[in-house]
Amino acid sequence: MGDDLCGELISEELRTLECDLEISKGLEALDSAGVTSAPVVDDNGVLVGVVFLTALARLREAEELEVEDAMITDMVTVPQRATVAEVARLMAQHGLERVPVVTADGHVVGVVSSMDIVRWLADRL
Repeated sequence: MGDDLCGELISEELRTLECDLEISKGLEALDSAGVTSAPVVDDNGVLVGVVFLTALARLREAEELEVEDAMITDMVTVPQRATVAEVARLMAQHGLERVPVVTADGHVVGVVSSMDIVRWLADRL
């Protein structure tokens, strides 16, 4: 159990934000997607950070700032070929609810959430 690849778990539509997006636009995007965080990508689609709704909300009034000013770059990611067991251990070890899934060249292909893992387990019980 747990040998399935994490790419099979990705259930939600991938929502990324661009580095140079205005803070207010980033807030709108997260709100409309109903998520509390999103991967941040550069012009080539390579993952460069993660931004949280709370960080954007704190900077809401700063019109000159962009998403990159609110993102964190010290993030945990998993490779597309990671197993479900590996992802679950990593998430538990770091206390994460969501983790970006990336290709070998750094392109984000999805996000695995703790709920994705719960659904995967429920299907097997």
